[in-house]
Amino acid sequence: TVSPDIGYTDLRDFVGYYVSEDGTETYYEFLGWKLEGDGADTLYEKLSGTATMGTEDMEFVAQWREVPTEELDVEFEEGEAPQYELSIADAKIEQRASGSTRWTSDTATRPLTLESDGTVYYRATLTMNWLTAYALNGQNIQDPDFAHFNIQVKPDQNLKLFSESGNTVTFRFTCTFLEPTGQIILSDGTDQGVTVSTSEDGKTYTFTVPSSCLEDADGNMRPFAIPVQWKPGSYSAPTLQEEISLEVLSGQIPDGYSQTVATTGVITGEIDPDKCARMKNNMSSLAALAVAGNDDWYHAFGQGQTILDSIRATRYLEKTAFRNIEIPANTVYAKIPTDTSSLIVTKTVKGTTDSEILTQAFDFTVQLSDQAPHHYRLLSNNAL
Repeated sequence: TVSPDIGYTDLRDFVGYYVSEDGTETYYEFLGWKLEGDGADTLYEKLSGTATMGTEDMEFVAQWREVPTEELDVEFEEGEAPQYELSIADAKIEQRASGSTRWTSDTATRPLTLESDGTVYYRATLTMNWLTAYALNGQNIQDPDFAHFNIQVKPDQNLKLFSESGNTVTFRFTCTFLEPTGQIILSDGTDQGVTVSTSEDGKTYTFTVPSSCLEDADGNMRPFAIPVQWKPGSYSAPTLQEEISLEVLSGQIPDGYSQTVATTGVITGEIDPDKCARMKNNMSSLAALAVAGNDDWYHAFGQGQTILDSIRATRYLEKTAFRNIEIPANTVYAKIPTDTSSLIVTKTVKGTTDSEILTQAFDFTVQLSDQAPHHYRLLSNNAL
């Protein structure tokens, strides 16, 4: 007997589940009904099956199918997984020239033109996705292993490490709910311990790294990663969506190098929903919001509009999307100004011998670095 008070208008997609003592969930899909004592073993399918009632009582038994795990855990081919980062959003690498305080994300077609010293400064910024911030709002999570990320920076191999202090490089990480682990992961996979100091408000961490860790034998910059982890505490959703910033280091284009340099960032990491009861208990709601708010997720899980589809989305979110985070950030481009700027002035004097008024015409050709020449003419009566 199914009570009409449970809220379902039909049992087309009715799915039940059983949780064992070890936490394993087993799902069962409702198929229909069978008549007790019916030798024909007829299945009366849900919604469409009909039976004729005689004068005797009829007893129907619900029929369930155990849903195999392989039907619930969806695997995608490389590049086909739904692209909707539910942990980190707006991850990007930015850069600025030595004479500027403005951070930009310059493209290959319009690279940042540096000062003549060829120095470029980099930083990585990211924010937490609003869905994750909503799930964590006000939750007191004391385990640092709840969330951890590696902010990877891959400098152009032609950049030389630039350090104002000579033997060390200073990093600054700013965030309220994440903190650096006190290490830096080098390009060979090894860890280098660093000393970290914290600002009075507890939001900015400054640590110094030996220059030798970040450059090869020729002084060129090497890839590296900064690991950060959850800072135990309880945070509001607005706080969790504040910008996370890592000002990393500066590089210098060597003299005589005229090509564009490219630096890329990647964010990897994991969030463990098992360490936050609210996130764990609301995983199905988060999955529903993801399906409703993103085309990729909708096409992967939402088109059929079945309960099993919802379960698949929830399990994918919990087991994969949060636990295997890899977010390619952008690539930024910069170049040193080349010494091709020129100003060519051609003076042409026009006039007549019977006039005291001379019209002088000055033709200007101005060509800035790597730009098409611009032609101008300046006219003036008498002397300029």
